Order: sequence, then C-alpha cells, then structure tokens
Amino acid sequence: MATIKKHTIIETGIGEYKVIRKIGCGSFGDIYLAVNDLKKEVAVKIENIKARHPQLLYESRVYKMLQGGIGIPHISALCLGTARYASINAHLGIEQSRRDDMESLGYVLMYFNRGSLPWQGLKAITKKQKYERISEKKMSTPVEVLCKGFPAEFAMYLNYCRGLTFDEAPDYMYLRQLFRILFRTMNYQYDYTFDWTILRQRKQTMEAGAAAADRRSPSVQRRAQQPPQPPPNNEVKSAHATADSAANKQTVKGHQSVSQMKKKLTAIS
Repeated sequence: MATIKKHTIIETGIGEYKVIRKIGCGSFGDIYLAVNDLKKEVAVKIENIKARHPQLLYESRVYKMLQGGIGIPHISALCLGTARYASINAHLGIEQSRRDDMESLGYVLMYFNRGSLPWQGLKAITKKQKYERISEKKMSTPVEVLCKGFPAEFAMYLNYCRGLTFDEAPDYMYLRQLFRILFRTMNYQYDYTFDWTILRQRKQTMEAGAAAADRRSPSVQRRAQQPPQPPPNNEVKSAHATADSAANKQTVKGHQSVSQMKKKLTAIS
C-alpha cells in the first residue's frame, strides 16, 4: 500500500482530517496521525481499496457497538491450563509464546525427576488465591534450587527458556543436544521402554497372578454349585443309636442317684 503524503486531506463522513505522519501499520492497513479543523488529534486507519479481505467495515460496526462504553475493553489476566506447569509469564497474564511452552516442558521434566514440585499441595480458600500462591512460590524458587540434585542440563534448559524474548525462536537443536549428550553420559540405551511402560507391565502381571489364584478347578466349581446332600441312611442310624445310648446312660445314672438318696434317708431315720 502506498504511503499517504503529509498534509493530505482525508474526507470522512464526519469531516475532513489532515494527515500529519504515519504512526503504524499492520496486515490490513496503515495507521496515520491526523488532525481536524479544531486541531483535534485522531488516529486514522487507511485500507487498500483493492484489499482481498477488507476489514474496515467490520471494525466500524464493532466500534459502534462499543460506543458509549467506559474506555477500551481489554482482557484481564487469566491463567489458562494447568497451574502446576504454567510459565511465570502465564501467571502474570503476559501473552504466551513458544518460550512459555518450553518452560512448561521444563517443569514437567522436573516433576518426573522429583516426583513433585515445590508449589504442589498449597492450600487456599479460593481457586484464584491458590493460583496466586502457586505463582508466588514458583517465582521465589530459583532454578538451581528446583533442579538441585539432578544433572545440570535441566537447570541450563530452564534458564535458557526463561531468558527468551516473546517472539524469539528457541534453539531446538541446542536443547535436544543438551539431553542427547546427557543420555549418552548416563549410558542409557534407546530401548523405547519407558518408566510408565514398566509400571503398566507390573500392574498387569499382578492382576494376572491374582486372577490365577482365584481361579478354581472345574471339579471344585461343580461341587460348589451343587446343593448340599443329606447323609447316607447308615450314618443317620448310627447318629440315632449314639444319641439313644447317651440318653440311656444318663437315665441309668439318674436311677442310681435316686436309689442312693433313698438308702441314705432310710439310714438316717
């Protein structure tokens, strides 16, 4: 789009404006500082008449809808995603970029190393207060303290990510090389067997063992499913005979006791 010369008069539906200078540009037009007859300064957006996707008409409708409101609407700071792994910029409400994704990855790596992060388990009444406490703890924990006891490459990684500017492209090759060298130094092998794979296999083995212990043979299962059978007749007769014999013994003992008492009473009298 050609630059508009200084002092060019721009006619609009609300008056004429004199262009002073260009103050900015974007994908859909250029912004100029202009003044009207009363020397009031305004920002004028000029769009190419041949633009494939004109935006001015749409933007004018939006501004008309917002007209009469207090100030220009803006988005308040929001922490999107999991607060545990969010970057410090995300907590501060600063627009995120590639550097924030890389910083979050660093927190995930340290979570794997440590098993937990210093800002986990913080108590708060509201979710907002909890986010604030996590943010404070995260900002007050030096990278060296967070990565203490682990290879220096993890601290180097996080410090590098935090030092990136908003639109700076991370040096992915450098970061990958950091951990590739560490991998070889630790004598690890690319066996593609991860910690969670081993844990899953152990769990499956334990479950299979428990199922095998509970599994009974078919004959035992059939006996368990059959209703209880009455004892054979000879066993019933034997039980009755035993009971009768015991009762007879008790009767004899009872008669003996009575006769002995009668003899004693006769002797006394």
